[in-house]
Amino acid sequence: MALAAANRAPPEILSLILAPLLKHSEKAFSDTTEKLLLDPSPFSPASYGLVCKAWLRVTTPLLLNAVVLRTTHQAEVLRATLESNEEFGSYIKKSRIEGAFPTAIYTILKSAPNVTDLFLTLHIWDSDDVKGLCQGLPLINPRRVVVVDNDGPRPTKDNEQVDQLLQTLVEVIPKWDKLKIFDFPYFESARGCKNKVFDKRAKALAAALVESRSLETLLVGSGFDFPRYFRPLVNMPSLKSIRFVISGVPSQSFLTKFFIRPILNEDPRLRALVTYGPRDSDDEDDDDENDEENLPIDSDRDRTLLVVHHPKKACPSAQDCVELTRITNIGRTVKNLHVFLLQQNPDRYQKPHPIDPKMFSRFTKLIHLDWLMGGNFRWAEAPAGFTALPRLEEFRTADSSPTLLDIVRLQPLNCLRAVELYDNVNFPAAVALLRCKGANLQQLCTTVSILVEVDVFNVCTNLDTLKISSSYKGGRRLDHPLPEGFFACSTPHTKLTYVHFGKFTVDPPRKYLEPDLLKLQEEGAIIRVFESLQAESFPVLKEIQIDDIGWPTSEQEAIHLFDSWIPLSEMMHRRGIVVVNSKGIRGSTGARAGRRSTLRVKA
Repeated sequence: MALAAANRAPPEILSLILAPLLKHSEKAFSDTTEKLLLDPSPFSPASYGLVCKAWLRVTTPLLLNAVVLRTTHQAEVLRATLESNEEFGSYIKKSRIEGAFPTAIYTILKSAPNVTDLFLTLHIWDSDDVKGLCQGLPLINPRRVVVVDNDGPRPTKDNEQVDQLLQTLVEVIPKWDKLKIFDFPYFESARGCKNKVFDKRAKALAAALVESRSLETLLVGSGFDFPRYFRPLVNMPSLKSIRFVISGVPSQSFLTKFFIRPILNEDPRLRALVTYGPRDSDDEDDDDENDEENLPIDSDRDRTLLVVHHPKKACPSAQDCVELTRITNIGRTVKNLHVFLLQQNPDRYQKPHPIDPKMFSRFTKLIHLDWLMGGNFRWAEAPAGFTALPRLEEFRTADSSPTLLDIVRLQPLNCLRAVELYDNVNFPAAVALLRCKGANLQQLCTTVSILVEVDVFNVCTNLDTLKISSSYKGGRRLDHPLPEGFFACSTPHTKLTYVHFGKFTVDPPRKYLEPDLLKLQEEGAIIRVFESLQAESFPVLKEIQIDDIGWPTSEQEAIHLFDSWIPLSEMMHRRGIVVVNSKGIRGSTGARAGRRSTLRVKA
């Protein structure tokens, strides 16, 4: 009965119902930021067409209205679809092409003469083949073109394939007589920071745009100067606007206008063309000389170095810690104490006053203690039998002196549940503290070397959250990479649910490693570390965050760069553990539409 009802619905009604479910949003189609290439959604919009033939007839034009090609498999499927029915190509109005797709893209573009919106990437690898793309671009005549280039952390290099594609663009742009809007992929960097490869490409594209007889709007990213290669644009009779794309942050709007205003003041014709606004909006903002009023102003509160939450105090040097020893009755009300000392003494010729440990005895209700030191501070000796901090629950320090760690270690601290020990903390004292108090901890953050020395999973048996931080000194990394037996434990750890590896703890840059540690970073080392993490040893572990992870954003990246992260994610998924990056985005599960080999990383 349901199927019969679906067949009886008029096509116009079906189209109104299904259109919101099938169409790509304009924002998603023209988004120029890098998008991760991981597992597909478990539900495909194309499934609506399987309900019945009536639904298939309605959904086909809606699905093909905007096509997004990110993988070779998607391009091949679309080519086969268009070859099966020549009429389908006429439905394509928007085409987002995120690769070269040599065997399919020519057929796709040849079959789609009605394309009005084109999204194209110049982030092409030298192993790509752009011949089909170069042959297909002259066959279309888009109204809007969005071009992007590599804006990720990996360096951009010239290669023959990019040169061919760029040359084709330069040749066809003047011939596209319907072109009205062009989204330019480059912005002007600060002097001394220019990318020579990008600069050469930008000049070539700008020269081609000058030859266009139909271009009306040019979208440009916010930079640190007005691109001088845009000056000839004032001679274009069709051009109505050069819009600098800015976000809603007032400071960005002010800085963009501040940097380009001197150039605009030299040429009134250029000034008349320039506007400001978001990429996906018609709202534009003219130049305003009073944008300084919109700048955010920092408050004095941001400069506080020592915060005693009741009351707040500023403490720029160790000398001022004397004030803490004078706290009497009010100390019994303080629950959170944060100390951040940048210098030992304002006067280097004056002998520093030692920090007296007895000041902690006045904070009888203290729950949270942050003691972060920026230098080598001197402590006075604690008296025999000294006790303090009876209610302390959270302790964080980067003090290189062992005194504070020893004070904390010698207290009963039955309430202590969370400890964070950072970079230059005293190593022997930190190890001694964790061996003494680790059994009761629920949250712990420290470096790899300390965790290995402590034997964390056998000592800290009640941990539910573990964060691993990196260790630096003078810009050089001292900590070593994760050892292969890092996750070894003699008995199952039944409490741990979450592990967070900070930046450079799993995959540190080789330049930060000592020569004798480089051999530990050989190919496959990361996988071997996590192979020892067995589900039966950590039965409740559900998530691992690795800040070093960069998920692939293109098919070629998945093939050439990511020889560890995708296999690691899939291996952990089989063990019931989710792997996420620094933004909380989960990795591949190996369920890419039944085609794991399509983007499977080379071993």
